[in-house]
Amino acid sequence: MLTSLVDLICQSIFLGISPGVKEGLGAFTRGERKDLTAYKTYLQNVSTIIKNATWWMHEVVPKQYKPEPQVGEERAGLNISRGNKTFLC
Repeated sequence: MLTSLVDLICQSIFLGISPGVKEGLGAFTRGERKDLTAYKTYLQNVSTIIKNATWWMHEVVPKQYKPEPQVGEERAGLNISRGNKTFLC
């Protein structure tokens, strides 16, 4: 389910590309300074989507999905075993 939500976030970014955004990007890459408002608005929307998605991944996902502890993880430290030696990170 988590990967589906990430896919929806990416899809919302790609669906925001309108003909006006494409035209603005083309004008910007050619060095023309005509109407770039659609392109600039798109970039602001993408940055807002990424900011909100990053906050969500950092704050909500660990509480909602409760990831399982990894093998070898104990208390606050992480024990890594290599051969007969154990390292505490």
